[in-house]
Amino acid sequence: MPGPAPSTLSRGLKAATLLLAAACLLGLFSTEIEDTDFWWHLRTGQYIVESHSLPAPDPFAYTTRVAAAYPGEEQVRHFNLTHEWLSQVLIYAAYAVAGFPGIVLARAVLLAVLCGLAGFLAACLSASFYVGIGAACATASLVVTFAADRPGVVRFLGVAVFVTLLELRRGWWALPPLALLWANCHGGFLLGWVVLLAYCAETLPLRPRSTWPRDSRRLWLVTACAIAGSGINPNGFGVTSTLFAYRRSPMTANLIEWHAPKLWGPPYRFDILLYASALALVLSWKRVRMAHWILFAAFAGASLIAFRNTPLIGFLGPVLIAAYFPFRIKLPGRPAWGLAWAPAISFWLWR
Repeated sequence: MPGPAPSTLSRGLKAATLLLAAACLLGLFSTEIEDTDFWWHLRTGQYIVESHSLPAPDPFAYTTRVAAAYPGEEQVRHFNLTHEWLSQVLIYAAYAVAGFPGIVLARAVLLAVLCGLAGFLAACLSASFYVGIGAACATASLVVTFAADRPGVVRFLGVAVFVTLLELRRGWWALPPLALLWANCHGGFLLGWVVLLAYCAETLPLRPRSTWPRDSRRLWLVTACAIAGSGINPNGFGVTSTLFAYRRSPMTANLIEWHAPKLWGPPYRFDILLYASALALVLSWKRVRMAHWILFAAFAGASLIAFRNTPLIGFLGPVLIAAYFPFRIKLPGRPAWGLAWAPAISFWLWR
């Protein structure tokens, strides 16, 4: 009897690869709870649920009730206590339903989705399934360093969701409610504005405003609604000025995550993705879209200012490399499968 058709084998290999990748990502991010701030987020979420109020002043530290120690501390303090309130409630809800295993599972799923979106976009822009698998592995190699149980994960996932919807040109109706949700989960929702405006800027040089295509007008409308909706949060639009004060505060000055990363130093995966994506953009500069230039400049700048922002390049870098790498090599299914897993294998050996 004749064997299975090649197309059937190819689909089966891709399905198996996808399931294996998902399982590996979930396993990679299912580490034990180690973050020292986790207890405070969990307890704060419980406080909000039980008291129906925000924790300002901090009910767990008597020192936050005293006078400000430096100019602007009261503004920074209020922001620090309130900008993540919804994430803290969700952390407590996960714990109430499934205990600590529920926390670990939720974190693993969120980070796996982040990597999956990077792989999905890379596959779409490169027209290669296995390039997408490789991109997801490359993203995971950097994001795993930030696998902590804290609301900051929402910042990177929000960027990935916004970029994905805008690239697909579908589901734009979801962006305003997602912006509102993001603004109450983490103060980094301003990155959503950057993403939206980057794609809006791409429409400007095309033609006079009176002849904009319908999608362009809809994009500007969605952007305006998303930015307006994100102002509904405990800090309103004042979060923009607060973030500058937050960045200059003595508290953040002493945290390593706010320090600039080395241009060639641990984690080396960040440097590789940064330089490789920059090289891909330069070599293919004639066909690089304006939105991608803006996003790379914004995310690279944010990453070089503070180590805590490097996952932005961890997400965007593999996508840009997949989209603009100037050399295309077509391989049969099995060699392509092996090459797609090269980043993951290299990461595990390097780790």
